[in-house]
Amino acid sequence: MDQETERVIKESLADLPEDIRAALKSLDVPTIAQNIAEKNGLHIDQTGDLYTEIMLVALGVEKITSFQSNIQKQLSLTPAVAASITNAVNDQVFHAVRESLQKISDFQDGMEKAANEPESVGPSDRDQILSEIENPSATVPTPPTPSPQIGVSDFLKQRMTETTQNPVEKTVQPAVQPIPEKKPEGYAADPYREPLQ
Repeated sequence: MDQETERVIKESLADLPEDIRAALKSLDVPTIAQNIAEKNGLHIDQTGDLYTEIMLVALGVEKITSFQSNIQKQLSLTPAVAASITNAVNDQVFHAVRESLQKISDFQDGMEKAANEPESVGPSDRDQILSEIENPSATVPTPPTPSPQIGVSDFLKQRMTETTQNPVEKTVQPAVQPIPEKKPEGYAADPYREPLQ
């Protein structure tokens, strides 16, 4: 696969809707292409070209009606072998993608229906709801009484006029006494004439 074709496939895959991308990713297209190629006696380079053609059709870059003629020309195949490969790819890739899309579509339809249906109410909930409707005074909550609030400016005035004292911490530092240096016994002078400390 040349770089231009690889770029087109990557861009087309990125532009696909999420459900179609998920359906394509759920299939192992390279393995399917390799199995079909082995059954039909294709070489390695022909297998790569077959995979490229499958992806171009799956992504909508090329039309599915020209798939058989494209692989026949690109892979240098006889019409019978091209027809056999086309049928296998149709069964294993394109129909599988359609089925995956159908499952995803059915799942999404089910989710939409579930979202639109009202929730079922059990008998105990029903009795409680009816009693709340019949006796509205019993269920009306009383609003909370507001607490007196001090404004920010009042708070600042109060803090600015008061005198405050910070606690004083006393720290005691121990007196440090120098330790006298002791010279080793029998040591008179440095043979190299280095100063002693």
